[in-house]
Amino acid sequence: MAFNVLFVCTGNSCRSPMAEWILRSRVPLEFAGDIVASSAGTARLDGLLPAPHAVNVMSEHGIDITPHRSRGLDGDVAAGADLILAMTAIHVGEIRSAVPDSREKTYLLSEFAEGVSRDVPDPIGGPREEYEQVYDMLSELITEAFPRIVALAKEKRS
Repeated sequence: MAFNVLFVCTGNSCRSPMAEWILRSRVPLEFAGDIVASSAGTARLDGLLPAPHAVNVMSEHGIDITPHRSRGLDGDVAAGADLILAMTAIHVGEIRSAVPDSREKTYLLSEFAEGVSRDVPDPIGGPREEYEQVYDMLSELITEAFPRIVALAKEKRS
């Protein structure tokens, strides 16, 4: 059974899909099917295309996120996740409040990755450079978090 990692931001059009697809691109063949990444937004917007700058920045890093469509976070989406990684402390609070059953599996991405509380800034509406900075931050955090994700996936598998 796959270990499901859910990334959460507000609109699910830039930060969380970028994180989702970065993780997808990093899962080695030996864990294909064992670690699954998805994303959602607390604003509960469904069907939005990814932000154009997010598409461009990700493409420059060899990752195509054009198939992504936004979806809202609800109890069913949260229930399907083994681990929920939020972009900001505000998101963590919103998730834990809206879906109390998710409290034990919901973390701020930076705290899960590095043990440090820092938000991933929202680049929506900003210049392309802000999206590149968000990509760099997400890439670093996911690299740091990956060994813990793998350990949890192995634990679930056994």
